[in-house]
Amino acid sequence: AEQVCPCNPPAGDDRDGDGAGDLDDNCPFIGNPDQADTDEDGLGDACDACPDFSNADGAGCPVDIYTLKRGDFAQPSTVTTTGVVTAIAAEAGLFLQIPVDAEGYDGEAYSGLYVYTGNQAEGLPAPAVGDVITVTGTYDDFFGQLQVSRITGLTVDGQADVPPPILVAPADVATGGARAGELEGVRVRIEDVGVTAINPPAGPGDGDPTNAFVVDGGLRINDLFYAVDPLPMVGARFAFIQGMLRFANGDSKL
Repeated sequence: AEQVCPCNPPAGDDRDGDGAGDLDDNCPFIGNPDQADTDEDGLGDACDACPDFSNADGAGCPVDIYTLKRGDFAQPSTVTTTGVVTAIAAEAGLFLQIPVDAEGYDGEAYSGLYVYTGNQAEGLPAPAVGDVITVTGTYDDFFGQLQVSRITGLTVDGQADVPPPILVAPADVATGGARAGELEGVRVRIEDVGVTAINPPAGPGDGDPTNAFVVDGGLRINDLFYAVDPLPMVGARFAFIQGMLRFANGDSKL
């Protein structure tokens, strides 16, 4: 049977069919006949990630780390966020966390964020651990890790104490663990653990040997910041291990 469209097809210069021609439409791909633009930044409310804040000309929507890490913001989006630098991996990125004495601090869960700097714009300052920075970049899900990358703006606003590591049970932050998602990007610490395996198989995008080892609870300890060389033997015990929790290559890793 012939299918009949109950609507009039859009004109060639009005792809969303809302009556506003593409050249004049403030949301050319989303129908918005009223052309409402609350913040008057040239982006219609219907397609503006932050309709109450002007973000024209590539400016980022101001969003706190909690909102980003809970996945409560549109992806991909250009965002601006602030935190204290807790760790830096050369040529790979840095980690931001909300200082415990910052206005709006709401607990340790979802307070940390990975920022990939390998593709950032040239000429931006190189922050140090303890610097409070504001970054503008693209917020997106990178194979399961909510992060900000393609940094276009970075300012150092001051310094703050790096939040202390959170004592956790290894199984709780291992892949699929009860706290693995909420503490991804946060400094954590495990205590009195034994090695159960070395060089676990590489996940997607990783390569063998992984130069990692596994401890009680199935938690992987990787070499993003510090490589244990030689790798410990199975059965070896550590009084404590602390570092940044990160989801990468299909696994939660310390």
